[in-house]
Amino acid sequence: MRARPLAAAFVTASVLLLVAPGTAAADDGWAADAFVPAERGSRWFYVESLDLRGHGRMALGAMGTYAYRPVAVRDDRGRVIASPVRNQAVLHTGASFVFRDRIRLGFDVPLQIVADGRAAVVDGVTYAPAADETAVGDVRLACDVRLFGRHAEGLTGAIGLQLFVPSGSPASFTGDGEPHVRPRFMLAYERTSIALAATTGVHLRGRDEPWAGGQIGSEVFVGIAGGVLLAHKRISIGPELVATTVVSAGSAFQTKTTPVEALLSTRWEVLPKIRVGIGAGVGLTHAYGAPVARGLFALEWVPDDPQPPPPPASEKATPPDRDGDGVPDADDACGFVPGERSEFPERNGCPPP
Repeated sequence: MRARPLAAAFVTASVLLLVAPGTAAADDGWAADAFVPAERGSRWFYVESLDLRGHGRMALGAMGTYAYRPVAVRDDRGRVIASPVRNQAVLHTGASFVFRDRIRLGFDVPLQIVADGRAAVVDGVTYAPAADETAVGDVRLACDVRLFGRHAEGLTGAIGLQLFVPSGSPASFTGDGEPHVRPRFMLAYERTSIALAATTGVHLRGRDEPWAGGQIGSEVFVGIAGGVLLAHKRISIGPELVATTVVSAGSAFQTKTTPVEALLSTRWEVLPKIRVGIGAGVGLTHAYGAPVARGLFALEWVPDDPQPPPPPASEKATPPDRDGDGVPDADDACGFVPGERSEFPERNGCPPP
């Protein structure tokens, strides 16, 4: 009950942010950070662990991420010329709701709280740094549906769709200026002390234009994670790998259009229903969107695992009846001979005289 006012506040905040979409000019920025956090309740920062159990089950949380040089212009030798976005810190608040043991709805509201940088000149064009230090990002709405399997019982699969509402500011590198969507397919495996997960999909952007020798456009993305579960699954620790490449305008797998990032993270249930997560990562490429270094922190309220539903009536155990006369052995006075029910205990289950 206490969580409902918090959920209402999160929903209200996201709705209010939808009324002022940004507009993007040709030389504006975009939602440059390639990191899109997992829905609340996941064991990982980026990849989904697919805990889609329960009905009306809710998780709330906030995630902070700091990226150093997520957008840096470099020369042919990989040396930094200027960083339009040098330091960027974003706070993600959101919630997820699971229904009918299969469907999950979620939302995420990003707020940029730190951003600085210097203008870069590429081929005679000046690319301005982030215009505002504090700016709202593109609000994300999500829906995922479990296709098969069940969490913690082996392999689980799901499909989903994320919709990004243009509430961010292209000039501050927090939004595209128009809607964009991410259909995705997810797999997760968990058994005893091992947890694995993978996600892949397409990020469909309305914008398709060059930017400082790179390209803003639709992308293909993939993320994988794996680790161990400790302390009766209260602690998870392991690496994640996130890779994206722009596929529009023949830009796939180019140096500036393929951000790849590696993370090492852990989640710890410090108190019942309270999870804390920390992580650190590095960019493995010099593409726009891959920071030189990243730090992560998460604080979430995740309810206990729901109790399994009662078995159907057809699956409930029936009391033993050795002679098959419909009178349970515990009440059958003639347990080895079929008989009839009787209101007298000494004759119940016995054949007629």
